[in-house]
Amino acid sequence: MEPQSSNSSNKAAFHETLEKVRAFQKQLKFCPDFKWFADSNYGDIEQRWLLVYSQQSYEREKQTFEKKLGKQDNFLNKAMWNLSNEIFPCEKKMLKNPREK
Repeated sequence: MEPQSSNSSNKAAFHETLEKVRAFQKQLKFCPDFKWFADSNYGDIEQRWLLVYSQQSYEREKQTFEKKLGKQDNFLNKAMWNLSNEIFPCEKKMLKNPREK
């Protein structure tokens, strides 16, 4: 496959690409975990990219995301607690960027 510009003159190339995609799907016999694929050429090397869904990988990524989200939540809760316990001498100081002391 060749890269295509977004010009409307590439309609024929787009339809050719769709045909290649459909042919490739038939070769795979449509695996249920199959999500997306693309052909590319980088440095004169033909490449075929395939995204496959894995429940195990999804669970691992979900757990990592939730852990990072929990850390961010703890950080923000501590920052809010510290801010709520600070006494400000005037409104101007209160509205100042909390990261500046």
